[in-house]
Amino acid sequence: MARHGSRNKRYPSKGAYRDHECCLISPGGTQARLRVALVFPNTYYVGMSNLGFQLVYRLFALHPDVHCERFFLPDPPGKGVGRPGTVHSIESGASLSSFDCVAFSLSFESDYVNVIHVLSLAGIPALRSNRSPGEPLLAAGGVAVSMNPEPLADLFDLFMVGEAEAVLPDFIDRALESLPHGRSRGLQAADFENIAGVYAPGRVRPEFDGQRMVGMQGAERAGLPVAGRRPDDLDTCYGSSCIVTPYTQFADMARVEVSRGCPRHCRFCAVGSLYPPYRRRSLECLVAEVEPILQRGLKIGLLGAAVSDHPDLATLMRSIVERGGHVS
Repeated sequence: MARHGSRNKRYPSKGAYRDHECCLISPGGTQARLRVALVFPNTYYVGMSNLGFQLVYRLFALHPDVHCERFFLPDPPGKGVGRPGTVHSIESGASLSSFDCVAFSLSFESDYVNVIHVLSLAGIPALRSNRSPGEPLLAAGGVAVSMNPEPLADLFDLFMVGEAEAVLPDFIDRALESLPHGRSRGLQAADFENIAGVYAPGRVRPEFDGQRMVGMQGAERAGLPVAGRRPDDLDTCYGSSCIVTPYTQFADMARVEVSRGCPRHCRFCAVGSLYPPYRRRSLECLVAEVEPILQRGLKIGLLGAAVSDHPDLATLMRSIVERGGHVS
């Protein structure tokens, strides 16, 4: 796997994983005002296999005023190629506490305990009530958070509910407005009031009548009721891998999202309820998305809950194969 030369010149390589990455984008420089640590609370192998994590990384990394670095759970001793027992960024080896915001991408409830593990290794108190004003702002988003953020309400300062393409731009704009140039204070949950899809659990208090909860004090300033946000048109969003590495379930393959949601709405599946309505990317958008991947000679994996329902699937696959590509 070829290295991405410009990024390796910008940052010194601190881990073997990064030495084998093929980066398809050119992130912003280290002088950006807002520093974001993007955390997937599992190993590199699991995290970089997750397309949602890569889409969020792309949104942060391509913003000209944001510097984003990735963090993962350390590899177990004797497994993987990362450093066991440490939490440092893939890009520069920086610590979590050196960032303005620590953003967790949570796809699985089973990773909740790993959130505490990551924070413990980084020396950041897991409970919000134990953190000082100088600690980084802790935010979380992802499928698991959108289904139910409350199990983690005592940990995080903010939850971003819904799809990242709809929520993150407003979050970034507000963070840049709120972050002082002199760094006299860090970001606070109060800085993000009145942003649709952003919920601050520490700014609300349940009210009880005996044994029954009857309301939430401060619900409006906390962002309640919170409704998940989503882009109406997927053609306005990126939908493909931005980093390809052999150390994932999809080695040497770039994945391309052809649709989001599912038209069947099975009651036992979260996809239909979390991502309505069923949306498809246009053929023109998909052809443009796969072009830089084909130029790198990478295999293409088409992704979606109902890939075969896309009306232009055969035409897209034929286009890829005719241009010398390999598709799965």
